[in-house]
Amino acid sequence: MLYNVNEIKRKVKSSLSSFRYKHTLAVALYAKKLAIIHGLNQEKAYVAGLLHDYAKELKDSQIIFITKNHPKFSKYPNVRTLHGIASAELAKKEFGIVDHEILDAISQHVIPNKHCSKLVMIIYIADKTDINKTKYSNAINPKQMQKLAASNLRKAFRLTHKLTKR
Repeated sequence: MLYNVNEIKRKVKSSLSSFRYKHTLAVALYAKKLAIIHGLNQEKAYVAGLLHDYAKELKDSQIIFITKNHPKFSKYPNVRTLHGIASAELAKKEFGIVDHEILDAISQHVIPNKHCSKLVMIIYIADKTDINKTKYSNAINPKQMQKLAASNLRKAFRLTHKLTKR
């Protein structure tokens, strides 16, 4: 499984603001690091990190168009929380990604399933603990959470989810 990471980065960079792209790179790099620590596929983690917010800055109408036929569409509280599903759909369509672990990690980084994979946990934690992202800075200490994630991924995931739940 080899992905054209340079092509993915080029397209992602052209689709996002500089702030969002910087965040995306930070998530991808930290996800790769956590994957190595926990014995998971680092390429999958890196690709999922690169694509997790690919649809984040699309217009609401575009996100709705991409996700309206998804079986979980009605379970999301608002259109902005659908960007993970839209990003996964675009990952399939534009990059030919069919690996369900990667697609699940992308689609569930906003609202994860109750029983999710370690890769979903990694992308979720990497997204919420990015020090460039101030949205959760009052809820969690990124450095402490990252330290916990290195030693106990499941515990870090549960705590991050509890503190950042929408």
